[in-house]
Amino acid sequence: MGESSSKVTPPVSSTNLPVQMVQERIQQLRHLDDVGGMDVLDWAINDLQWVQRMVDEHLRHSNDPREVSLNGCVAQLSQLGGWLACDAGAHEQAQTLWLVGLDAAVVAGDVRLGATIVSCLSYQALWQGHPRHALDLAVLACGAARGLPGGAFQALLATRQARARAQLGQERECRRCLDDAQSFMEGGTDEDPGWVYWVSSAVLAADAGRALLELGRPQAAIAGLTTGLRLFADAQPRNRALHLTSLAEAYLLDGEISAAATHVDAAVDLAASSPSHRLRQRLSSLGSRLERTSCVPARTAADRIRCLLAA
Repeated sequence: MGESSSKVTPPVSSTNLPVQMVQERIQQLRHLDDVGGMDVLDWAINDLQWVQRMVDEHLRHSNDPREVSLNGCVAQLSQLGGWLACDAGAHEQAQTLWLVGLDAAVVAGDVRLGATIVSCLSYQALWQGHPRHALDLAVLACGAARGLPGGAFQALLATRQARARAQLGQERECRRCLDDAQSFMEGGTDEDPGWVYWVSSAVLAADAGRALLELGRPQAAIAGLTTGLRLFADAQPRNRALHLTSLAEAYLLDGEISAAATHVDAAVDLAASSPSHRLRQRLSSLGSRLERTSCVPARTAADRIRCLLAA
């Protein structure tokens, strides 16, 4: 998600802990999400279990008004943990966490968070090669959010539906969803939940570029991805690395092998400090394609990928 923040402190063991402190703790973890990796996942799981114990042992039968708010915290931690697990390649764990989060979001009455978790399940289905299932989930998420204010939250859901439609070759519907996402973002709202802070114009532009790549439109994809990467500047290094691999794929599809190698090199530089399994899978696939060419920069980039994966 967003840029890395300072050191994360361990949770305080107290049943009287204010909900605000729990929410601040979650925000700390969210600001580490762009780095990812099992360490952050372990933090999120430990905190999730801790908050669940508070709910189960002290609040559920006491009519404590904090039960709703703390269930919202359970939902947030489950969503974050699921995202980190998915990025680490632990897909069963991700699904389990997201289903826990859905139940908690229902108890908390948080429609936005519930819809976002469903959209995460949609994204996971895409990564696993099930675009039809991904579209069903994305449509369900957008339907649950219908009538809620626009802004970054609605833009995120529309973009995830666009990605599913792109993989199914539904170009007209995909472009409509991308237009909807842009309209939601431009409309803005003060009612967006704090946990969508990472959804920016950079994210939307780059995700649109990825969707256009999946539609087989390399030049349009290059334009969108280039814009997104420029808008990111130094923020969200893992996202930038992933979008650099997409840009490399777009250049390969357009027959520009040297340009593809240049962007692979940039992605490898960022990947060295990110343990993302998803990113390494992308790089591995690109490396296999680059090493089959006669282009010297491409073969050099493939060698760098091989060294990174071996390390």
